[in-house]
Amino acid sequence: MSRHAFAVRTAGALVAGVIGLAAGPVGTAAASPAPVGNAQQTIDELRAQGYRVIVSRLSNRPLTEANVVGVRHGQDYSQNWIIDDEDRDYVYNALAGRTVYVEVN
Repeated sequence: MSRHAFAVRTAGALVAGVIGLAAGPVGTAAASPAPVGNAQQTIDELRAQGYRVIVSRLSNRPLTEANVVGVRHGQDYSQNWIIDDEDRDYVYNALAGRTVYVEVN
């Protein structure tokens, strides 16, 4: 299985977890990773998974005491890589990162 296919399946599994947490027993699909523990733990976990995390604070509570009230997937961004072999240049467009928005209260 390619890395891209693995990443898509892994993201799908994370999304399924968020759907259950955010929507309750009856819900619709959302493309976001699941919150873990307090806000700081969730942010640290998402960063460890390679996400660029943007935090929207709805209160002035410290992140270690705040709760995650929403997680949503942001824009993925890519980067061009140029590989120069002696005869020609190859340009690859590869996923460079993912963004996720976390709302904390």
